[in-house]
Amino acid sequence: MRRGRLRHPAIARFWLALLATALLLALPPHARAERHALLVGVSRYAVFAGDERWQLAGPANDVQLMRTLLERRGFAGPAVRVLADGVPDAAAPTRAAILEALDDLAARVAPGDQVALYFAGHGSQMPADPQTPQGRAENDGLHEIFLPADTGRWNPQTRRVDRAIADHELVERLDALTGRGAFVFAVFDTCHSATSLRAVPGAATRWRRVEPEALGITATSRVPAPTSLPLPGLARTSQPKSGTGGFVAFYAAQTSELTPEMPLPAGRDGSVHGLFTYTLAEALASASVASYRQLAQFVFARYAAQNLSTPTPLVTGTGLDAPVFGDAAGPAPRQWPLRVTPAGLRVEAGRLDGLDVGSELDILPDALAPAGARLGSLRVASATATSALLLPVEAGGRAAIDAARLPPQAVARHNGPARLALQLRVAAPTVAPDSASRAVWQAIDAMTRRPEGVDIAWVGPEEPHDLRLQVALGRLWLLPSTGHWLTEGVNATPSLAIGEPALAERLHAQLQRVGRSLNLLRIAGSAQGAPSDRRVQVQATLLPTQGSRRSIEEWQIADVHDGDHVAVEVRNTGRQAVDLTALYVDAAHGITVLYPNPRGASNRIEAGDRDSFVARIDASTRGVERLLLITVDAQPQGDRRDFSFLAQPRLGAMRGATDAVSQLFQRAAFGSTTGAGRRGAERQATEPLDMRVFSLDVR
Repeated sequence: MRRGRLRHPAIARFWLALLATALLLALPPHARAERHALLVGVSRYAVFAGDERWQLAGPANDVQLMRTLLERRGFAGPAVRVLADGVPDAAAPTRAAILEALDDLAARVAPGDQVALYFAGHGSQMPADPQTPQGRAENDGLHEIFLPADTGRWNPQTRRVDRAIADHELVERLDALTGRGAFVFAVFDTCHSATSLRAVPGAATRWRRVEPEALGITATSRVPAPTSLPLPGLARTSQPKSGTGGFVAFYAAQTSELTPEMPLPAGRDGSVHGLFTYTLAEALASASVASYRQLAQFVFARYAAQNLSTPTPLVTGTGLDAPVFGDAAGPAPRQWPLRVTPAGLRVEAGRLDGLDVGSELDILPDALAPAGARLGSLRVASATATSALLLPVEAGGRAAIDAARLPPQAVARHNGPARLALQLRVAAPTVAPDSASRAVWQAIDAMTRRPEGVDIAWVGPEEPHDLRLQVALGRLWLLPSTGHWLTEGVNATPSLAIGEPALAERLHAQLQRVGRSLNLLRIAGSAQGAPSDRRVQVQATLLPTQGSRRSIEEWQIADVHDGDHVAVEVRNTGRQAVDLTALYVDAAHGITVLYPNPRGASNRIEAGDRDSFVARIDASTRGVERLLLITVDAQPQGDRRDFSFLAQPRLGAMRGATDAVSQLFQRAAFGSTTGAGRRGAERQATEPLDMRVFSLDVR
């Protein structure tokens, strides 16, 4: 045997194993970390058998959607445990199974591991026992509870809902995970609201909330609540201890709100999803590398762009600035391997990835090929949330490629700019023979013969829409896409009296206001830059009439009251001057200019300079309102770009509106349908435009 050469298989395996161990130990901690996930979805409840009001359809779809996204992000199939009814090969989501799975995770994780926890189903509340430490920690005397599939009813002897999982029980398990050094990302798509809502006839929306009375909890079961101020969600009790790890928790709603499930995307494939889950899935699919804070910003921007004033998600945690799932690599190009199937070419990317019917992609021979190696073009023929079928098309003078000639490593690369549908989609009310319905339809007919202003598209109630008209109680109600409908109180849904004169004019004016504000929020949702791309630094500070000042973050909704002030300081840390416009969009869709002030003053901020302004909160409108900051690079030798015109009716041609960004806002406000306006809307993603959105809940 030649010296130094190993021939015995056992010896060879020993040295290979030793070498592999040494290489593993040489890797940075995030490279050695493992990923674990527990996905829980409860749709059907035996305790409510025979009562479809409390049964859900979305959690099974949500769990499968989240599993697909996690597997894309490096969670291996066996590492993703699923407890859900209606999901093939999944175990039942009972209380015992859920707690056992959490305890098993805590026993297996190691420092640096990434853990994703997801819960979809009904939430509710039950009285807290003041004789226990956990009960005394509840400031309002109530435990938030998650309802497993085997949930029972209120048990007077044990003073709890049988087999429900209380908030403190989940906190204890989170403590165990972070205490072992794992980083936990927990998502709860449930709600705990006691808000009274009217049902929308024929609407497909359900709310993930079970009234305590449905569980047998009566007024006599409850104990007086302490007078101290409660905190929302699991944060109401002890926060999870970060240990040597960390945690971030995303909640679908505050404790005073409902969160819905509905067919999403609306009017497309009919799959029912939780609104919060689907929006978070959009964020996870869009952001290959982001912090949890940026993920939250994306979700809030999407809610704003959909004209959603409720529910308002809650985000807490010790690791908001950590990269999602510990990923630290640079952003990858938006491309996907091409698969040849009997139905055509397929990619495992869909609407969540920005692909929809008509989207165009380039064919590249492999994932590393430069743009100049393009082999042809593809167009999306059909798409679901996570997959799409593509057809080769002729483009740029090049014939459509034969799918049979594609290289085995070919990819579809999406290089096109984002497209914005700057129109207001309104679901018309149901036709009925009564006089109120006839008056409304006469007004709609009169409006369609005067199509000036923001483009209004009239659609059916099951088609995607931004606003839904509902005739009831002698009024015309303007419902958001969620179907959220309150008929009284300070946050009542906007409505118009049908019997008053000039209904067509008043409806047209209201829809124009909604359309302009919604288009602004759409642009903001698509134009928020990454921190490295942002041209200015913004510090927003709440100056309350009572209490101490505090910072306002883009990813949170700040509670404000009448007479409070918001101070905003803007610093231009770049190398080029910028033009800044600050607008305030109130809950009634009014748009007020905050900067420049006074109107017509210079809004240019030179490189290295700063400026500030202060806004006073006026509670004449209540609900979630938005502070928008529009920043564009100053044009050399060009006019300032001031978008104050968005707050007033159209007064004629806008000065300096020849650039794509100005054309985009012109179209958003006034429905310009010129070719230049459309091109501006399509090119907007490549223009020097950055927008910030701060959300304020006016109480």
